Amino acid sequence: MNFSDDNTQEKLLIERLREGDHLAFRNIYDKYADALLKRLLRLTKAGPVAEDLLQETFVKLWEKRQTIDPELSIKPWLYKVAENLVFQFYRELARDKRLQQQVSDWYMKEELVAFEEAIFSREKQNLVQKAIQQLPPKRRQVFNLCKLQGQSYEEAAIILGISPSTVSNHLIKANASVRLYLSQHKDSIFSLLSIFV
Repeated sequence: MNFSDDNTQEKLLIERLREGDHLAFRNIYDKYADALLKRLLRLTKAGPVAEDLLQETFVKLWEKRQTIDPELSIKPWLYKVAENLVFQFYRELARDKRLQQQVSDWYMKEELVAFEEAIFSREKQNLVQKAIQQLPPKRRQVFNLCKLQGQSYEEAAIILGISPSTVSNHLIKANASVRLYLSQHKDSIFSLLSIFV
């Protein structure tokens, strides 16, 4: 589909939208919502605020649908409305102490979630490394070659000077040992995260 086809399709969508066509509205939403949300997230730095403003932008689109010019792209209109809503939000924020506290809570919650995810990921990686380290040397070599480095059974067999079936046996046992180790130690991650709850 070329640029002209895109323009024609959007023009038809806007004309249908102006007539109150819900499917046309949905198509416009599907086409622009993700990019618009990313823009709003950059401007507000708070997920709940950005999502609220996104919904408000599309409510305004529906309310003002009959004033939209089908000859013009809808994208600049949506972005302008969204940015105006951001400015309005910040003006309200400057005046409303309760809203300031709410936004502060959102920021703290989002930062805490990101922090917890980073700790969880790091701890999980540390546990996997410990699980691998407790394997017998040959089994650990097989696991590293096949699982971590992506070597085939045949390649690992040549490197280690053993048969591919022996590689397979080692890998089956290594996988079982690593899974068992992780299942026995999973509580350590959750107990660590519970500090932050």
